[in-house]
Amino acid sequence: MTQSEFELKGTLTVRTEFTVGTAYELSKTIIFTSAPTEDTVVFTSVPIDRYTYTVLTSPDPTLVGRQVTVDLPRSPITLQAERGFYNASLPPDTMRIDDGVFQHVIGAPRSYPTAAQKNALLQSGGLQVGPQSVGQGGGSTEVTLEVGSAVSSGGALELGFDLELELTAGSVLTGLNLGVAGTSTWRVTSGSSTSYTGVVGAIDAANFAANRYEFGLFTYVQRDQTTGRQFQVLNYWVQ
Repeated sequence: MTQSEFELKGTLTVRTEFTVGTAYELSKTIIFTSAPTEDTVVFTSVPIDRYTYTVLTSPDPTLVGRQVTVDLPRSPITLQAERGFYNASLPPDTMRIDDGVFQHVIGAPRSYPTAAQKNALLQSGGLQVGPQSVGQGGGSTEVTLEVGSAVSSGGALELGFDLELELTAGSVLTGLNLGVAGTSTWRVTSGSSTSYTGVVGAIDAANFAANRYEFGLFTYVQRDQTTGRQFQVLNYWVQ
């Protein structure tokens, strides 16, 4: 009679690995839209609460009756304004968004930068989309530039238990493995993006053939020659 031995062995394993899984996304958007008949400046400003006090009593008699001004800044805010209103509201000797930035005439497509002028402005870097043919009818054509960056990290934690049964019968060895494992994955994604969208109205049938054109949208960074400050410009180009 052959003697048989049964041996039951259990093994618990823990393993971690990087993985690609699902992500929860939350989008918050602030949109600045200009009217078709105006240029818009988007800027960040620091509002100031100004308080004026009149000195009623003082150890120094010469100060009595004088006014003292106290300025208390608030949190910065970002808003938009029509270009002419923005320039008129600035103090003297302040950088303005003038004809050195925009040389076009609103409503006159041929006054906007040409493809060659656009390429010259983009020599130091920038983004563009187009050309796109203007449409016919009463609708409009929309072009969009979207720039985004995201940082993500993820991983997996796997817990497994292997149950192994070995049967020894003489010189013959057979084995059977039974395993159960569960994997939990996680992923966190954060980032920011900026979208630039331009909408151009179509041309009616009577004027379409004689006035059709192609357009595009481009953005670049410009440095003011007087103050040295940099700002971003978004404009159309035509051909």
